[in-house]
Amino acid sequence: MFIYITICAVSLTYILYLLREQLPFFRYTLIFVVLAASAAKLSKTELSLALTVTIISIGLSYGLFLVSSFVSVTVAHLFYNGGSVVMAAVATVSMQIMAIYFLFKIKRFSKGIPFLKKRGSGTIGCIVSVLVLIIYILLYQRPSFETGLWLLFGIILCILGLIAWWRRGLTKHYRERVKERDMKEYEKIIAEKDLQIKKLTEDNDAMSSLIHRDNKLLPALSDAVLKYVDRDAGESEDGKLLLLQISQLMKERSYIIKRRQSDGDTIKLVNNPMLESLLNQMMQRAYEEDISLEIANANENSIPAEATIQAINLQTIIADLIENAINATKYCDVKKVRVTFSFEAGVYEIKIMDSGKPFDAEALQNLGIKKTTTRTNEGGSGIGYMAVFQILRELNASLVIAELKPEESLFTKSVAVRFDGKAQFQSPLSNSS
Repeated sequence: MFIYITICAVSLTYILYLLREQLPFFRYTLIFVVLAASAAKLSKTELSLALTVTIISIGLSYGLFLVSSFVSVTVAHLFYNGGSVVMAAVATVSMQIMAIYFLFKIKRFSKGIPFLKKRGSGTIGCIVSVLVLIIYILLYQRPSFETGLWLLFGIILCILGLIAWWRRGLTKHYRERVKERDMKEYEKIIAEKDLQIKKLTEDNDAMSSLIHRDNKLLPALSDAVLKYVDRDAGESEDGKLLLLQISQLMKERSYIIKRRQSDGDTIKLVNNPMLESLLNQMMQRAYEEDISLEIANANENSIPAEATIQAINLQTIIADLIENAINATKYCDVKKVRVTFSFEAGVYEIKIMDSGKPFDAEALQNLGIKKTTTRTNEGGSGIGYMAVFQILRELNASLVIAELKPEESLFTKSVAVRFDGKAQFQSPLSNSS
């Protein structure tokens, strides 16, 4: 491929040299046709796209060539008393090659002009490139010095215009790609939600059918058992059969309810299986205590990354804070816990709200300083918050404890951990002082 391109380039250059006097303007058309046809064949693209790319490439190349020529000739005239023509030509070509090389070394421009594949997107680039070629032809006619300066100024404007058009097109192209990617992600989420809704609907139908049947059978079985108790004890086989039927019904009912619980309320974290397991265990723990535990916005975008906090430390903080919320809530009339993950303004935050008893003043004063617990009778050690504070100190993270008004929320307090690098501790005591 490289050898083929080299041979074509050398041959085309030689032909253009032979035609420089006889057909000075025809050679530009020849360059355009040969390059476009070669680009279409080598890249296996449509001829229209190859034509557009060729026009823009030639315009950019000739524009940089003219600027390089002006710089090299000016330098040679000022410092080398005009210098030699060969020296100026070599300097011009070298500057042109370096300009093109460094232009494509810029990260934004390194992948070329991918947005040209969209029909009509190269119109402005083609118009500016044609203007460059027109200015080049006018300069070839050796205009006056003043006119030449104006034409050179026009070349510079055209190059800047090409770069600005290129940059704007890339920005628009990247935004469209991001939008397409987001659309695919949304479609995937919708498909998953549809599947989940389908499963929940099937489970609801199964439970409705089960409850409908049990509402008729369980009262009848209950009456039969009561009658059996009043009978003579010798008919024990009837009793065993009735108890077996009741046991089968209750097992079936329990199985469907547990399956619905596990299918509908689990957390899925593909990139963090340990945290996924921890959160699901906490949900199971809350379910066993008849506590409503809600985990909101638990995904890879809102959960602190490994670069922010080690996985083991993150799991320790989450486990201790959720466990404290569950323990504070399980003896209350309202049993609710909510865990929220968020990422705003470059700061990760984990907030746990519960409907349990608020912290007393002594616990808040000693929090993180010495072991403090309100569950001494239940075996509480107070180690949890000591471990949490140790991790927060190492990370310069902040802990914010707030009391919530009962008339405004079902929750009584919130505990928030913010990875903001400020190492602050705020509590109702500090707010009141």
